[in-house]
Amino acid sequence: MTTEDFESEWEDADDVYGLREKQWSYQMYEKKKMWASAYLCNKFCAGYRTTSRCEGINAHVNKFLKSTHTIYELVQSLEMVSHEYRNRELLLQFQSLNSVPVMTTFLRSIERHAATVYTREVFGDVKKEIEGVGALNQINKRRILSTMVYTLEEYEKPNVQITASFGQSTSKVSCQCNFWKKHGYPCKHMFFVMKAEHLKEIPDKLVLRRWRTDVKSPEQYTKSWDDLSEHGVILRHGALQSASQWMFFLGAPRLVLFEKAMREIQSLCKDLELDYKAFHGGVRPSVEHPPEANAVVKDPLVVQSKGAPKFGKKKAHGKRRPCTYWKGTGHTENLPSQR
Repeated sequence: MTTEDFESEWEDADDVYGLREKQWSYQMYEKKKMWASAYLCNKFCAGYRTTSRCEGINAHVNKFLKSTHTIYELVQSLEMVSHEYRNRELLLQFQSLNSVPVMTTFLRSIERHAATVYTREVFGDVKKEIEGVGALNQINKRRILSTMVYTLEEYEKPNVQITASFGQSTSKVSCQCNFWKKHGYPCKHMFFVMKAEHLKEIPDKLVLRRWRTDVKSPEQYTKSWDDLSEHGVILRHGALQSASQWMFFLGAPRLVLFEKAMREIQSLCKDLELDYKAFHGGVRPSVEHPPEANAVVKDPLVVQSKGAPKFGKKKAHGKRRPCTYWKGTGHTENLPSQR
């Protein structure tokens, strides 16, 4: 939907439902650029809505937390959430690198290439767009210099026409619907153009780095990371930790793999220590000692709540109950026969 179509349909809705005099309708119209898809079609959102990501994280975290947890239990639970996220990421990465999905569309070459460059999660969405090519019809095709322009329409929607183009000299594929700018992967109109131009692979310019299976490969961490400041040290430390997670995942299941990984780690640490001494004049790297294992983390002390103290008359007590035998107050004396 274009902005002109949105304005036209909004005018029709105002006339049909009598919304011109409604204050909330006027307020929603003033905020149209914040919620209407016609104004957000070129905004990259990675498929997320306003609060869907936060709600998903909250729902997952709530599985590990309880309102009765202490501070120590809260920290432990949050650490379990972090481990769960990392383990799930490693499993998905292993699946993306070591599994081949079943090819079901008629664009086998393009679908096979998409399976190799995209992660499994994104490939599922890309495959839906490839399948949507079958519902498109070509209305017109014309050449403008070295660019081929296609006019397409969708099945059962003959009034909606979309223009897509392909630059033969630059291999650039673009579409009027701006689907790629919003989601980060090609739309069905782009795949139709790829089919018409007999392309066997998706152009590299249309594959975002964040969706690729090799986005966390070690080669990605060695580019332009020569900053000698503290900021560069922190970045390289985080990159090494992220890259080593895959080694932990592969070396933990079996004892043989664990022993092999441990030997390689110890050998690598010895080599790195020698290089460290060579760079720093024979000074051995110092490692901070971790806190004692038997340290106990206790709950914080309960402090008095804020606010001014309460002044005024003391709460009036009710009439005190008299003794059943002596008819006096301040004591409860038994009967003489019960002494």
